[in-house]
Amino acid sequence: MIDQASCCNELLKNNLRFQMWNLFSIYPELSLSDLSQKLNKCKSTLHPHVKTLLEFGLIEEVREEHKRGNIKAKIYARTPKSTDQQFVREKLEINSKIVSLDKESGRKYLVQLLARTKLLKKSIDSQLSFIEKLLNSGRNGPDEHALQLLNEMLIKNTMDNNSGSPGPDIFEYCTYLSKNAYCSYRKKLEEINRELKEVIKKEEILNPTIEKPFYFFGIGLPLKKMCSYMNPPKNY
Repeated sequence: MIDQASCCNELLKNNLRFQMWNLFSIYPELSLSDLSQKLNKCKSTLHPHVKTLLEFGLIEEVREEHKRGNIKAKIYARTPKSTDQQFVREKLEINSKIVSLDKESGRKYLVQLLARTKLLKKSIDSQLSFIEKLLNSGRNGPDEHALQLLNEMLIKNTMDNNSGSPGPDIFEYCTYLSKNAYCSYRKKLEEINRELKEVIKKEEILNPTIEKPFYFFGIGLPLKKMCSYMNPPKNY
């Protein structure tokens, strides 16, 4: 059985593979042709990465579709066990009581932390590339296409923010807390997480095939639009 840290490391070795992973986060099912169109890459380039994702159990073939004549297209989707938290949810067999880590359990714990940190860093790096491309899209600032996308993001963030200001400030989330404040924060976060899981579960039942925008937590960058902007179609 392939451990989750290895899955994470394999996923993050290649930027194109990570972009494919993002698309599988958004779309319930994708064929090789779909990936080729959305990433603006030829099928021969993407095929080895699809094979790797299959080998590591991150995606699976769900069915085949007839296209033209006898031509069939394989349709892929994320595996049931494959979630965004797959790489951070593997827990050591340690209960909630305070225990002392030995050398081996300490090593496993650090390996998991490393995998989680790499995944977070990759997400931040993707956001940085997106923001830089928007900023440098035109002369001395964003071009019309970038401005249109920024306005859509501004409207979404303003609607989400009760104060009416243009979205959350990224620096709001860079803060230091006392031990008691941190414990309160973690407790509230766990409550929100439970509620979010229930909402997602209901949404999946009601709309199992709906395309998801997938906003980055705390920043409001729409993952779906980001993927499209970073990989524009050839005729754009």
